[in-house]
Amino acid sequence: MSTVESALSILNAASGHDSHLLYTSRLCLRNVLRHSPLMKEVAAKEWSEEDKGRIASTLVDVGSPEAAMFLARYLEKNAMPNKKTQLAYQQVMRFIPEGELEGFIRRASENKNSDLDLNTQMFRGIKEGLAQRGVSAHESIMAPWGKEIAEGILKKYPADSTSNRVASQQSFAIQVAGDYKIQSLQP
Repeated sequence: MSTVESALSILNAASGHDSHLLYTSRLCLRNVLRHSPLMKEVAAKEWSEEDKGRIASTLVDVGSPEAAMFLARYLEKNAMPNKKTQLAYQQVMRFIPEGELEGFIRRASENKNSDLDLNTQMFRGIKEGLAQRGVSAHESIMAPWGKEIAEGILKKYPADSTSNRVASQQSFAIQVAGDYKIQSLQP
């Protein structure tokens, strides 16, 4: 546990300009959290909000049920940095215990906010994590949420948009519309 606390201490004290120190501290934290007994201890301990965030952002690279449960609890009350949102939800879906899947998906679908792009990252992460896990169930939750996401994307990014990012979002919306047979989006 002292290694985890030391790595967090360095991360909290390091200057944002010292990218090498930040990287090696995060790498150290990730590597020690890959040990299941230590991850269980970390999950059981009370951490400051800042430390919870640093641990959670590292757990997107730790594949274990304990890491997934810590990350799931964190995501229910907190947001990840934008570049890690999809990956975080994907990682939870890949490793969370089977009995926790539906509850987590339901809470995520109910916990959405007004940011369509963030909701899309959450949905996409869950969908991809389920696929990587070999599970395609939970249609009763995913289908209505997918409809909302697809309709929102196509409304926000109309066909005359030209950027690659927008085209990727539109393509995802079309895929979701087909996957869930969304009648309102058929031509």
